[in-house]
Amino acid sequence: MTIGETIRKLRRERDITQEGLAEMLGISSQAVSGWETGRTAPDISQLAPLSSIFEVSADVILGIDIDAKSRKIEELYQKAHETACTGDHGTSIRMADDALRQFPDSHKLMRFWANEIYLYNHMTPESEREANEKRALGYLDILRTSPDNAIRNDAVTTSCLWFNRLGRVDEAEALAKSLESYWTSGMLLGKIYKGLPQFQVLRDEMTGSFINAIGYLKDELLECTENDGSPIFSDDERLAIEQMSVDMLKLFIPDGDYMFYAQYAELSHRGMAMIHAKRRDRENTLRCIRDAADMAIHFDTYIPGTPHTSPLLKGMAGDSVWWHDSHNRTHDLIERLMQEDYAFLRGDAEFEAVIEKLKQYAK
Repeated sequence: MTIGETIRKLRRERDITQEGLAEMLGISSQAVSGWETGRTAPDISQLAPLSSIFEVSADVILGIDIDAKSRKIEELYQKAHETACTGDHGTSIRMADDALRQFPDSHKLMRFWANEIYLYNHMTPESEREANEKRALGYLDILRTSPDNAIRNDAVTTSCLWFNRLGRVDEAEALAKSLESYWTSGMLLGKIYKGLPQFQVLRDEMTGSFINAIGYLKDELLECTENDGSPIFSDDERLAIEQMSVDMLKLFIPDGDYMFYAQYAELSHRGMAMIHAKRRDRENTLRCIRDAADMAIHFDTYIPGTPHTSPLLKGMAGDSVWWHDSHNRTHDLIERLMQEDYAFLRGDAEFEAVIEKLKQYAK
C-alpha cells in the first residue's frame, strides 16, 4: 500500500473528507487529492500532523510493517546485549551504532547505546569519544520524554549521573528529585498481584533492595568524606562495615548459592584485603585474598539459569554472567593482586598458590 493509499484509508475510516483534512493541515484539497492518487507525496513536515490527526505512528503512514520492524530491532538489540555480556563493549557499541543507522528512531536502541557510552566510552577510539558523549546526551534528551515509562525513568537516571560527572550539579539535582517516590513499581505490583506472581515480584523487590543496599550503596557510603575532604570512616570502621556486608550476604544466601551476587562478597573481601595489605598484615591479607578468590571463581564458573536453593531466593535462577570489562572477575583480581600494595607477599607460597588457582579460571 502506498502512502497515498494509506492516507485515503485512514481518512475514510475516520469519516474525514479531503477538504476537511486539507483544512486541518492548512493546505489545499488538491494537494490531498494528489497524495491519494499517487501524483505527489506529502512533505516530511506533514508526517507529524498526519500522525496526530489519524492517531497513528509515522510508520503506519509510511507503510512500514511495525511488527516486522519491532522484531528486527529486538533481534539487533539482543545481539548487542549478548556481546556486551562478554565484556566486549567496544563491539557492542559498534553493533548498536549500526542498528541505529537502520532504525534511528528506536528508543530501545538509543537507550542501550547511550548507557554503553556512559559506562564504556573509554573502549571506543579516542577521536570519537567527544562526539559520542554529545550524541548520547542528545539521545537522553529525547528519551526523557519517551512514552515508555521504563525507558523514560532510565534516561532520567543516566542523565542525572552524567550531569553530575560533567559538573552540572543543579541539573543533576533537579532530575534526581523528579524521581522521588516511596513506592516502587515492584512494591505496587506486590499489592496488585495475587498468588505466584505476587510472590515473585515481592521476592525480586526484596532481593533488589537488599543487594542495592549492601553492594552499591555501601560502596558509595564508604567513599563519603567530610566537607574538608577527609574520610568519614577510619580503616577499622571500613573493615567492620565490609565484614558486616559479607555476614549479611551469608544470612541472605545461607546455602552458598551466590551465583551473580558473589561479586558483591568478592568486592568486600577485596576491600578488606587492601586495608590489611597497607598494614603489612600477612595473615589477614591472605585470608581476605583467599575469600575474594573463592567468590571470583564462584562468579565466573556458575551456570546461568541454575535455580537458587536459598529460601529467600526460591524460584530465582542465576542471572546471566555479565563481565564488566573485557575480562572476567578472576582475571581482574589477578591484576589487582599485582599492584604494589601486595608486593610484600610476592614469593610467599600461600599468596602464589592463590594466584595460580585464579589463573585456572582467568579469561
